[in-house]
Amino acid sequence: MPRAITTDIRRAARAFRIWQFCRSAEWNCSIPEVAEALGLSVDTVRGLCVARNWTARMRPTRTDRRGPGRNTTASDADDDLVAIMAGQAA
Repeated sequence: MPRAITTDIRRAARAFRIWQFCRSAEWNCSIPEVAEALGLSVDTVRGLCVARNWTARMRPTRTDRRGPGRNTTASDADDDLVAIMAGQAA
């Protein structure tokens, strides 16, 4: 079997496993949770979910905003705002 076909089959099988897991959780799950539950990398799960427009159904996480090339200053500002709203400002 040609490598491209094998890769497509593998990708489709992983996508089905992700869909199956998320559907059983009523899409109340995050990309890192799905990756951990299925033994896949976060990048693999994110890539497949983005390609199929599933990310809007899923619960966002802080790791979706942070990472290589992400704006950590905005995330730090979010942390400060949460602390202020909770009355924990320094």
